[in-house]
Amino acid sequence: MKTIHFKFLIILTFSAQFSLAQQPTVQDCMGAIRICDSLYVEDNAYLGSGNFLNEIPSSGACPGNCMYEGELNDVWYRIMVEEDGFLGFIIDPQSYIDFDWVVYNLTDARCEDIFSQAEQLQLSCSYSGIGGFTGPNGLGYKNCANPSDGPFNELIPVFKDEIYVINVSNWSGSQDGYILDFSSSTVGVLDTTSPHILKVQNEELHTGDDEIQIKFNEFILCSTLDANDFILNGPNNSNYKVEEISGIYCILGAPTERLFTLLLDKPLQSPGIYKLSISQNAAIMDECNNTSNAHHILFTVDLQGKNPGPITGKKTYTE
Repeated sequence: MKTIHFKFLIILTFSAQFSLAQQPTVQDCMGAIRICDSLYVEDNAYLGSGNFLNEIPSSGACPGNCMYEGELNDVWYRIMVEEDGFLGFIIDPQSYIDFDWVVYNLTDARCEDIFSQAEQLQLSCSYSGIGGFTGPNGLGYKNCANPSDGPFNELIPVFKDEIYVINVSNWSGSQDGYILDFSSSTVGVLDTTSPHILKVQNEELHTGDDEIQIKFNEFILCSTLDANDFILNGPNNSNYKVEEISGIYCILGAPTERLFTLLLDKPLQSPGIYKLSISQNAAIMDECNNTSNAHHILFTVDLQGKNPGPITGKKTYTE
């Protein structure tokens, strides 16, 4: 990030399996590779399991968690779809390699939630023992495959603006590469949409608070964010300066994040409707190199000590 000071390290609360001493790589969910085209080529398969271990539990079986050996020579990918439809892909290996894979829905969840919620977040999974082509290309009749099942699953129903991660596990341990081919999808995986603030994440906001948590509709490149990109206006023509912005994944060294904390130059002074804007000069960029447009979001601040009203900041308005 540009000119950002992080004072929030002391408030990080991660699951026990996550370590602040390591930087996420593409073999960690936080460092997932963004898929921006219908074909993605891996010249070499992966060995090892990255720096954040035990992201996938090593227990269970279909219809629950089918990756019951956990992470094994794996890599992570991330996808966002722009329309309702069906997601399908094929892993096309250079040789007869046994690849296993799983797709999780992380629209409303985080990487650190997978370990405890794998069964709930899992959309499709294959631990088939058959090598070669595999994937949810619609040629199979299941969405969870045990070792004795075939290599293909049903297509995956997906919905506009949802975020998914794919974990590909190289069970064979070969370093021969593969192609990840999404041509069997009825939805495109190419992202052409500008990123925007989706909502204010705080459950409650009151006068006296000096931090606001925001959630973008997709993952943002940490290096493209600046505190000066944000403008906050409150009731009675009050103005606030965003002094610092932080995101946990960014602090840990991941290239992207979608949840951020804004530290204000002074506490919120009055109850009422507030307007948080992204300036026209901002160059906030998503993982597929789309740049944000100027826009704003409205949210409610209540008087400290009163029962909170609903946070209304859930709609983006183009300026």
